[in-house]
Amino acid sequence: MRNVTFAPGELEVAVGDTVEWKNVDIVRHDAFRPGAFETGELKPGERFIWVPSDTGSYNYRCSIHARMRGKIVVK
Repeated sequence: MRNVTFAPGELEVAVGDTVEWKNVDIVRHDAFRPGAFETGELKPGERFIWVPSDTGSYNYRCSIHARMRGKIVVK
């Protein structure tokens, strides 16, 4: 989370990999995909870790900044 974007915008991982969101921006952000993960509001410097347990394509977004969108593909 930097400059009101998710970087990278798309990420490919394997089942069991660790995915980390870290807010290195100056404002709060979150990331959520209903039924998969929800980071809650992350203040600058805070982080959230998710370990996918199933394959699939997960489009997600920030509920605070509607233009912030990302995608994780789990293989």
